[in-house]
Amino acid sequence: MGKDTHEITLFGDKSASLPAHLQNDQGMGNENAGDALAVPQIKLLQALSPEMRNVDGAQVGMLYNNVTGALYDSMYVANVFLDHYFTVWKDRKKGGGKFGEYTTEQEANEHIKTLEGSPQDYLAQETHKHSLILLDESGEVTGPAVIYMKQSQLTPSRAWNTEIVQTKAARFATIWTLGSKIESNKRNDEYANYSVTQAGWAPEGLYEELKIIYSSISGKRPIAEAEAA
Repeated sequence: MGKDTHEITLFGDKSASLPAHLQNDQGMGNENAGDALAVPQIKLLQALSPEMRNVDGAQVGMLYNNVTGALYDSMYVANVFLDHYFTVWKDRKKGGGKFGEYTTEQEANEHIKTLEGSPQDYLAQETHKHSLILLDESGEVTGPAVIYMKQSQLTPSRAWNTEIVQTKAARFATIWTLGSKIESNKRNDEYANYSVTQAGWAPEGLYEELKIIYSSISGKRPIAEAEAA
């Protein structure tokens, strides 16, 4: 009898659905696990991305979930929160490394002056971190994720932020189709960049769910809870 067969005999088939005797206690013991879970990062694959060598089916312009390993041509998302900051990086030729995140470019550059070596060895890079909620084809929540937009990706990021603000609704009131498009730089080298189009408005039930998620991410309590306090 092989090991896998023996395990199935002892504990049941792990690929089967949750047994009936376990269903009434789902989540028990995980009450404090929220902040200890891995939040997936959605990566936009480029020609030199390591996933192009390591992930079956990977192609330039695909979206890759680094926790589940899933690949997407596009996905539905709600954009719940934006963090805007400047990251200090050291030139790879000078040893590389990350040396902090700062609210403003001025703060980042002031910190660079305190670091070992020449200030020319470092770069303050603007970064937009979008906290997302992923939705399946039925509009059901599948979980959280983040994407980091920088360099050429700041252009679609700023356009996305502008569209969200112009709706005059909560940031998470709209649902978006996140995908990619091929662009060219000044040297006519092609690369993938993000594309974002509005898919519609969040239905009422989903909107209320997203409001709670937003409150958790932003550190603010839901309005109803604050008024009752």
